[in-house]
Amino acid sequence: MPRENEQAVLDSARVHHARLRDALERGRVPGRSRAQAPRLIASLVVAALACSGCVGYAYISTHLDSTRNPSGMSVSTDIATEHATNAPASTQPTDAAAQAAQEAEAEQ
Repeated sequence: MPRENEQAVLDSARVHHARLRDALERGRVPGRSRAQAPRLIASLVVAALACSGCVGYAYISTHLDSTRNPSGMSVSTDIATEHATNAPASTQPTDAAAQAAQEAEAEQ
């Protein structure tokens, strides 16, 4: 008896799956079929072209930056590094309380 119930559930699931698949392919009107495959393929082609365009642009811009700048670093990184290495060491305190303490020491 349990085998018959299991078989009935499996058959019901199969039928339900087939009906869902048919509804996806044909839509609400039972006699008419929607052309989903060509739309899907066209969408995938457009997405692949967009992705390859983005990757190509990134590659070319990186390659052009490396030919302009033989060190291999981008321009913005070079500027930040230059400012960090050429900046004079500051002996001035950064906050007002430390500055007030330094002025008090200088007066004594």
